[in-house]
Amino acid sequence: MHIPEIHVDRKEVREALFPTESGPIIQSRLQTDFYVYSMGQFFTRFYRDVQVTYSFTNRTKSIRLADEIREEDLRRELDYALNLRYRKDNEIPYISNIRNDGTFMFSDEYLGDLTASRLPPYMLTTNDGQFGLTTTGQWHQAADWEMYMLTIISALRTEALMRKKFRPEQDEVIEYTARQIEHKLRTLREHPKVTFSDFGTRRAASPLLQKLIVRLALEFLRRGQLVGTSNVHIAQELQTMPTGTDAHQRLMVIAALANSATELRETPFKALRQWWSLYGWALSIILPDTFGSDWMFKHLPAEFALKWKGMRGDSMDMFEFAEKLIRFYERHGQDPRERLYIPSDGLSLDSMIKVTYAFMDRIKVSSGWGTLLTNDTGLGHPSIVVKAIAANGRPCVKLSDNIAKAMGPADEIDLYRRVFEYDTTRNETCIV
Repeated sequence: MHIPEIHVDRKEVREALFPTESGPIIQSRLQTDFYVYSMGQFFTRFYRDVQVTYSFTNRTKSIRLADEIREEDLRRELDYALNLRYRKDNEIPYISNIRNDGTFMFSDEYLGDLTASRLPPYMLTTNDGQFGLTTTGQWHQAADWEMYMLTIISALRTEALMRKKFRPEQDEVIEYTARQIEHKLRTLREHPKVTFSDFGTRRAASPLLQKLIVRLALEFLRRGQLVGTSNVHIAQELQTMPTGTDAHQRLMVIAALANSATELRETPFKALRQWWSLYGWALSIILPDTFGSDWMFKHLPAEFALKWKGMRGDSMDMFEFAEKLIRFYERHGQDPRERLYIPSDGLSLDSMIKVTYAFMDRIKVSSGWGTLLTNDTGLGHPSIVVKAIAANGRPCVKLSDNIAKAMGPADEIDLYRRVFEYDTTRNETCIV
């Protein structure tokens, strides 16, 4: 089988690794994950008046971000993003034309919310080499900060580390980055059964590098291998599919509003049914690990096996998750080969290929490939997140299938562990 040659322009890579030379890092409100819009409409429909606080966390404490990135540079970029508005000439019309099974996905009411959208103020501090970064506002507005904060910090770190190097060292990073892109795309073309979506918006080395990789993947890979990109701005520019699933924050906030242990226990089912009422089959991907996937596999009612399209695995070993997912469908009399499994946690090229071939005859597999697709430069990549920490003044909690990712006050974590029968022992350092 002949594999065409691929060559990554080193000049383009250099430009991508010095992103501020091309202007502000966030230049459009569309530079965000597609799930911001699917969830945003959900927030406005069911929880319009809920006030949510989001906080930035660097889980890789060995990387002292505030020592690498100048605070004045971070403030400059955050302030620019803070003042951006949705453009009525091409951004709102683009979102308005996105369809869900042939019908327009977003209501006129929600499009009006986007047109009037203003990001709430942020608070930035530094302490012991780390940034403290928070924002509070109406849920559908405060949530928009997540991707902007993460994108800005990742890109500023990339450029700061490059500027500390001499030109020959910079050239080594550029060459490494280009060769990694070439190797990955060449290898993927040799494995046409492997399909994936670009989930790399939040931790891309820069938006420019993410766009370069998506463009090359669309040009070089076989038709359908790249399902789409989570970055809505890139999807618009390259005329490809914006893709995304659900995020933990949706369930974390709804759970924080529960008034009893019984109500808390019912929260996952309530949130899923509300989601179905908005989007039906097209976006029916369950993210089960917020409070532990094992509990969800055990207690999810049959309707979620019979009607929903599939699940995304995020913090459990991907092979273990696949086996449990297959058993879940079989227990409810469903053929797993008609359902979709989306591995998405810390995928490498090799692990993505392995999980696809291991399960493709038993369940549909299409990966969500993130950090190691869009931030493989040799400069390292901290595990950074922006999560909801409070809703209407109540603390938010996340457990996940890796207790190292748990978030929330200790007493609240203990409560959630009891309610959701949580006994997970996996405790692995977050690398990506």
